[in-house]
Amino acid sequence: MPVQLEQLDREAAIMLYVAGELEPAEREAFERRLSAEPQLAAELEQLRAAQRSVATALERVDAHQRLPVSEGVAVRRVSRAITGWLADRTVSTMPPIRKGWPFPWWSYPAAAAACLIVGFLVWSTNQEVAPMSPLKEATDKLTMMENEQSDLAEWLTGSLDVTADATLDQEIDRLQWMGRWDGLNAVYYVGQEENTQ
Repeated sequence: MPVQLEQLDREAAIMLYVAGELEPAEREAFERRLSAEPQLAAELEQLRAAQRSVATALERVDAHQRLPVSEGVAVRRVSRAITGWLADRTVSTMPPIRKGWPFPWWSYPAAAAACLIVGFLVWSTNQEVAPMSPLKEATDKLTMMENEQSDLAEWLTGSLDVTADATLDQEIDRLQWMGRWDGLNAVYYVGQEENTQ
């Protein structure tokens, strides 16, 4: 990812220029800035002189003293240090993490209760229910009702047989004789008398 030169401070821009890390367009812009600012050019020369003296000192030390660890180990340690520095820098720019529960406290017991209810419903629908034997009182009552219904059916059948065997005139006479003459029979009977006239 290219570095935006305008976002860097003076020291970072000088370090990137000396290390050769700038893009060609940014390098040209920095060189124009060097020609316009003599103080920036003086700082660049001081940095180059410091870099040369450090490189010379390191070469002398390397020539007389062996490294305490192998080159691969040193590279891994430096890589870990750079990665840690980058992680710390990234974490420091992140917003603080809010500690605590992300949901209101009452939602957790409510969710647990809902899970229990759903689990019970699923479990109960998978259970086999054995057939229940009827209660003795209910059986006796049903038997009594069936007997009453069969007695009523027999009585109705018998009374309909008697009525079907008798003629209409005989039934009217029988009702008159029994004293059970009602208004409907009277209308029916009067209607028959008018038909005969």
